[in-house]
Amino acid sequence: MAKHNHILDTVDECITNGVKNQVLHLVSGGGHSDGRTISVNGEKLVHFASYSYLGLETVQRLKDAGINAIQKYGTQYGCSRAYVSIELYEELENLFGQIYNTPVLIAPSTTLAHIAALPVLVKDEDAVIIDQHVHSSVQTTVKLLKVRGIPVEILRHNRLDQLEDRIKELKQNYRKIWYLLDGVYSMYGDFAPLQPLYQLMNKYEQFSIYVDDAHGMSWQGERGSGYTLSQINLHPQMILVTSLNKAFAASGGAIVFPNKEDYRKVRTCGGTLIFSTPIQPPMLGVGTASAKIHLSPEIKTLQNNLSERIELCKKLLIKHGIPVISNNDSPIFYVGTGLPKVAYNLAKRLINKGYYTSVALFPAVSMKCAGIRFCINLHHTLEDIRQMVFIMADQYPLALEEEGRTFKDVYQAFKMNVTEERPLNAVENGKKKLSVESYRTIKDVDKKEWDGLLGYNGSFDWEGLQFMEGVFNGNPEKESNWDFYYFIIRDGNNHPVLATFFTVVWCKDDIFSPASISEQIEQQRKNDPYYLCSKIVMMGSLLTEGTHIYLNREHDQWHEAITMLLQQVTQIQNEAGATSINLRDFDAQDVLLNDLMIGEGFVKVDLPETSIIAKEKLAWKKPEEYLALLPYNARHNMRRDSVKYEQFYDVEIIKNATDGDIRHWYKLYKNVKSKGFELNTFDLPEKFFKALVGHPQWEVIQLTLKSEFNDREERKPIAVGFIYKTNKTYSPMILGLDYYYLFAYKNYKQMLYQVVKRANSLGMEKVYLGFTATLEKQKLGATPFAKVAYVQTSDSYNMEVLENHQQRGKERVKIFTEFFEKTSKKNA
Repeated sequence: MAKHNHILDTVDECITNGVKNQVLHLVSGGGHSDGRTISVNGEKLVHFASYSYLGLETVQRLKDAGINAIQKYGTQYGCSRAYVSIELYEELENLFGQIYNTPVLIAPSTTLAHIAALPVLVKDEDAVIIDQHVHSSVQTTVKLLKVRGIPVEILRHNRLDQLEDRIKELKQNYRKIWYLLDGVYSMYGDFAPLQPLYQLMNKYEQFSIYVDDAHGMSWQGERGSGYTLSQINLHPQMILVTSLNKAFAASGGAIVFPNKEDYRKVRTCGGTLIFSTPIQPPMLGVGTASAKIHLSPEIKTLQNNLSERIELCKKLLIKHGIPVISNNDSPIFYVGTGLPKVAYNLAKRLINKGYYTSVALFPAVSMKCAGIRFCINLHHTLEDIRQMVFIMADQYPLALEEEGRTFKDVYQAFKMNVTEERPLNAVENGKKKLSVESYRTIKDVDKKEWDGLLGYNGSFDWEGLQFMEGVFNGNPEKESNWDFYYFIIRDGNNHPVLATFFTVVWCKDDIFSPASISEQIEQQRKNDPYYLCSKIVMMGSLLTEGTHIYLNREHDQWHEAITMLLQQVTQIQNEAGATSINLRDFDAQDVLLNDLMIGEGFVKVDLPETSIIAKEKLAWKKPEEYLALLPYNARHNMRRDSVKYEQFYDVEIIKNATDGDIRHWYKLYKNVKSKGFELNTFDLPEKFFKALVGHPQWEVIQLTLKSEFNDREERKPIAVGFIYKTNKTYSPMILGLDYYYLFAYKNYKQMLYQVVKRANSLGMEKVYLGFTATLEKQKLGATPFAKVAYVQTSDSYNMEVLENHQQRGKERVKIFTEFFEKTSKKNA
């Protein structure tokens, strides 16, 4: 099986794509910085990506304080603070103590503050809940807790109703329940519901919150104490962490404690406070100067001036109808673009007009929720803000138009009220025109044309799809009812450029997860059958294999054809209420398609390898000729494990079956299904097996031990294969086994061997052997192919929960391995 796609691979592709589009990894030059502008590629741009909200980084007092600290202490102080620190540390902590009126511990950064505090404060008897959107630095630190076996759950963003339900359940078994969140969320600039959280702390003495208020520091609160403490008081069951790197304009992080004992414990035991280097003298000097401004009346003036700018920006965004996602009172604004390619386009347009903003991409936001993030600070004049918003309002529709999108797409991506309709039936490209034909049943599609384009690529010719439409309809289980959609996109000469089909289906989110993870999740599904299950729009279906799309790559409009297809599929997703779109079974090495799909907001995910036996391995007259086509080791294995055991079996191609036969087949199928977690799907309905009997394009191969070898009272098949055939392809789709005979009579390997023999006798050109068991299928002469899917998710919550399961699984393996190694050494 191919390795599953690691999140770093996806991040790499997304960021690299941004670099290619010249909106990421830029370098600012030009020497002197005034805070208001930056120089990029020789062009002077008004800087709207800085989070120095109060503009303190250019204040001369702070610069002088940094210079004086260098003169007094040098450029660095090379000693761990656990041993000795310079007096500026103590001065800075005392000043912060005055800002917060409680003990405050200064750390080298906010991230290192989290790593120092959380492992000390959270005990092994505690449980942790993290908000879905909590900052990455907190999520990274939480991994240290998981290694200790502390349970960690993910809560949908700001869903306090769900939070209280979890508190009620967890408090029975845990000393404390910690909720980790941001005061001001760094991407959308939205706020935490702090007052209801305060009430929950009053209501449940076991409930504590841990707030990262990095983006709330300085521009809000008494003495610049931050947004969180502008809304609630510091609660005895609350820890606050903030940043000195943003509006505070210095360096480091601050941990605000409700009592001296927690301060002492973290100061003494926090790992990064023992082993990490300290904040260096110049930034400690800057920090003390900034703290003195916070303790003076000047801070209120600065806050009011920023508030005036924020209010102006809010009004202008509303006036110009720009889709800002969280238009509240924070200095962070997020303009949704939906797809990354629109964000790239708009960001470049703003650069060309003299304004620099940030592009927000995966993993900071979901792939379908890209946007432009910009920040307001005191370096900006009111006119800067007016002009930037005006230019954005002017350029935004042009960016959408150029990328073939509209405001409606953006509203739908962010689940906002839709105010604009869009035509979806044509895409113009110069003098040529693409048009789309869509159908809800294969019966309305021309059979000859469909089979010519797609019918011989796998198990989804016209007849096969008609069969599936009949089976996966009207069933009591929702997962057994599939909606079918067919598309043919033509050029101006009526020639097909693209053809494919989709199904809307309920699917297990762990379908391609490691088997060990699916086994864990299945335990929870005993009580909640649809735990971590989602409705998805899938190219192809859960019961088809092969190349599910016809795409004329020689046509000069194939890019536009894909864009048109995705518009159609997005509309289906919205109407069906599906959480994701899954485009599957593409060549892993297709660079052009990969770049296109990332721009369209899709994440590439590795699929298990698929195995195919090609025509040259099927052109033989005798089994010995077939074996001669295989490598030596494979030939030896086939003789030993397959040819040798053929003598024990009666092999039948079944045309008719009784209800008893079908019930037995279904039992054999369920045997395999219950163990096959490598590809975790819902069970097929028994109706499916009844319908395929006697169908001209479905075959049933049945293996039964000959009477003299049967050791049971009743002689029944011990292996059964269900195969779909066209006049060119042979696709064994489902397998059933009696595992009692797996080793004694090697019934699995015998079935694979009989599939190859049958395909040969029918003159087939290709055998699709499916996913999993790649090594076993290679012995038959199959070639493994690396395939990928492109996935776009409108609601990433289930995927994040699944990732949390996978991390826990890896950590459990690590703990077991370390324990085993230690035990082995002791025993040795």
